[in-house]
Amino acid sequence: MKINCQKAAFLSVFLVTLVSLGTINNAKSFFGDDASPTGIVLSEQLVNENSPDGSLIGTLSASDPDNSINELTFFLTNDAGGRFAIVNKNQLQVANGNMIDYESDRFHTITIFVRDPDWNGYEKDFPIIVNNLNEPPSDINFYASDLIEGDTRNKIAGTLEVIDPDDNDLSIFELVDDAGGRFKIENGTTITTSGEIELVPPGYLITVSVMDAMRNSLEKTFSVSINPIDAPIITDLTIENDDPKNTMISWAIDREDIRAQIEYGINMEYGNTTRHAYVLNQEQRITFPELLSCTTYDYRIHFKDTLGKESVDKPRSFTTGNCAGGARILSQSRKEISTALGGQLPLVDKNDFGIKLDIPPSFVGEDISAEFQVKKLQKASVLSETKSPEDSLYILGSHIYDIKALDTSFSEVFGFQKKIRMTITYSQEIVSILDEDTIRIFSWDGNFWQQLPQCHVDPLNNTVSCGLDHFSTYAAFGKLNDLAKKFNRGTKTIRRAGMDREAYHDVAREAETVTPQNFDRLYEQSLEEIEDINRGLPGSAQKTIDRFGNEVFEGYKSGKLAPDEIKRMPRGSSYRGGGSRH
Repeated sequence: MKINCQKAAFLSVFLVTLVSLGTINNAKSFFGDDASPTGIVLSEQLVNENSPDGSLIGTLSASDPDNSINELTFFLTNDAGGRFAIVNKNQLQVANGNMIDYESDRFHTITIFVRDPDWNGYEKDFPIIVNNLNEPPSDINFYASDLIEGDTRNKIAGTLEVIDPDDNDLSIFELVDDAGGRFKIENGTTITTSGEIELVPPGYLITVSVMDAMRNSLEKTFSVSINPIDAPIITDLTIENDDPKNTMISWAIDREDIRAQIEYGINMEYGNTTRHAYVLNQEQRITFPELLSCTTYDYRIHFKDTLGKESVDKPRSFTTGNCAGGARILSQSRKEISTALGGQLPLVDKNDFGIKLDIPPSFVGEDISAEFQVKKLQKASVLSETKSPEDSLYILGSHIYDIKALDTSFSEVFGFQKKIRMTITYSQEIVSILDEDTIRIFSWDGNFWQQLPQCHVDPLNNTVSCGLDHFSTYAAFGKLNDLAKKFNRGTKTIRRAGMDREAYHDVAREAETVTPQNFDRLYEQSLEEIEDINRGLPGSAQKTIDRFGNEVFEGYKSGKLAPDEIKRMPRGSSYRGGGSRH
């Protein structure tokens, strides 16, 4: 009998598709009355987190009265977003170990489809349990104390803190380099001086190692500075950082005989130094060379007096402006990661909702370390410039992020040899109006939103993940579900009768007691919420007012807010800025 290979291949794909859609009854034959395979068994359903690619998880088998195990073929119709694969006909193995992390997801669901030679098929879901392993420490922080010339004997130089993915893990610190015996560790985490230490600008280098309970270790080098007795005192330090091409830092100083420069970089190794500060009486200012947009820099000010005595101010940081849409940064996280080891960078809230990057080893060809930075941006500002990718798509909560990687020369790393996995974890509350199957991640190229290919939505764990080969501004969007569409067609009124969209511009809300101290923050939240309201989605505000104190919603509480004052007023009154309340 002749077999048309093209038709056979087509029928194979067609059958798997029908089964995955539920068209074929899993227990019946598609082509005849022969019994279907049943009772798929996976010998092991436990996998260690961060397992190497190719690690064997278990062996598949199935019951079939008409065929032997060697005549059955197994397929993965759901591979948990590319995490798992079947090889050698019936062996389940790890396909991407960087995506298997206990701290992110404690289990994953896969779907196995088995087919016999007669094209009878059967399908079954399996949970794959992620085993929590002790992971190495990922970073060490050093919080320096002030050391003053002439008073350094047995003083605290600073305290140490370990960053470890494993909560409550054992950590033992050791001074690998104590700067010639000048420093020591006391009480486990405190760096102290061993005696009187002379002033040597810009300071001393110490190297600290930390070891966890499984003897995983990490080393890091820090600078310890000694300031002169009469070190200058800085006041009124301000940063003008909206324009990366013209970032300026200015301050007042208590002495006129001081010249200053700023040492800066993407981490506390700095690496660049500015020109000397412009001096006018006791005020000084420095303008930086052009910097990268929406990027965080570390810096410290170096002083030298007319006698040549030097001192160093404490480390500080700033973030340049010009993020997408001119958005304000709501939160951020950054970390140095080497190509030799790879690593993870999360930016999550107290409920673990947010974003996480999984960076594999050898993410670029060179043996370098790169500074990875993630910033959560104000939603309303970004969307006011970019809009949505299309009218039918709605933002997933407030998940908009700027992501970049910088090398030691402060240049952006634009491309990667291995894809970096980005996972957004969202709450069930914010996804309640969206069709979860339609959620996708988009990147902003400066002109348009581009949908990322091969994204995977995991409704059980409330995550959406994609592989990245470059960095940009990213956001998650989805389409309204049927209930939200019905709600949006007018079964409930979002806007007060007679109000047009323009009336909603610049709206502030009261979701908590409003004070002069929290007004700016609540006003920013209102700008985000109003984007949802303008698109016909329900808002969570109990009361909304515009920037002049005018009422927008009915059903508000008593008490109105204007930017310049906060007073209580009877229900039903309104206020316009420029006058007093009555």
